[in-house]
Amino acid sequence: MNTSRRQFIQTSALALAALKVCPATAAETAPAPRGTAWRICFFTDAHLPYADTLLRLPEAKYHHQKRIRTAFDRANAFQPDAFVFGGDNVFAVDQSGDGGDQEANARAQFENWKSVVAEKVRVPHHSVIGNHDIWYACPKGDDPKALAIAGFGMPHRYYSWRMNGWKFVMLDVFNVAAPPIDPEQMSWLEQELAGSEPVCVVTHAPILSVTTPLIGGGVGKPKVLRELFYQHPNVRLALSGHNHMLDACELDRVTYLCGGAVSGSWWEGDYEHCPPAFLIVDLEPDGGLKHQTILWEKT
Repeated sequence: MNTSRRQFIQTSALALAALKVCPATAAETAPAPRGTAWRICFFTDAHLPYADTLLRLPEAKYHHQKRIRTAFDRANAFQPDAFVFGGDNVFAVDQSGDGGDQEANARAQFENWKSVVAEKVRVPHHSVIGNHDIWYACPKGDDPKALAIAGFGMPHRYYSWRMNGWKFVMLDVFNVAAPPIDPEQMSWLEQELAGSEPVCVVTHAPILSVTTPLIGGGVGKPKVLRELFYQHPNVRLALSGHNHMLDACELDRVTYLCGGAVSGSWWEGDYEHCPPAFLIVDLEPDGGLKHQTILWEKT
């Protein structure tokens, strides 16, 4: 084996230390020991419709409401210290209703989500905006992301928060004119990553993902963010949803987890062999982490 090929293989092994797509094993059903770690539940792509939304699906009017509560009950059994919502929490306000029903339908989806979270979540929770959370049909001059920001209790379309020695950076990756994120947000992000505390970056669409070569769905120009993270070794974790598929990979000290979808294939079975799921992630003060995939309807 020549030197250049050997170096390529060694570099590749270091760069992509772990790779996993759509685990087929049964979900874990009991909390694992934490030690010094603290725990988050990454709960993405719930796609929860309003109870009276007409979805043109067989028997689709109410079963989501019961099932989402079961998903939260399964998550709460792991005793998370916080929930991180990965966006597309509501079914699809970008496709909601016809004509004069659009605003009522969009608002009803967010109100229903708020009601379920208030009922089931007793710990801090934070969300990013997904593409289906954006109300593009809003009146001219209104912010199409405003309903999501209010409905998810977000302080801004992008923001950060801290808990138990970790910083979470919540990004808005839906600014198509300036991928992967707009200049204003990029300048803010560069400042947020400065420091030594371990950082988790949360986006709806994945920055890096094993599944994007299969179905697309990644952020535009991911190399920009990869290079930025490389300059900041405290970036240890990146969480995403959007693709409704489960995968994990590691690159440059960062673990990238795509958390599948709580709703699976929009509440109609598995999507690309990936059942409805959420993630449980245990975070150590030194930046170490472990994660479990919970196939919540397979228990």
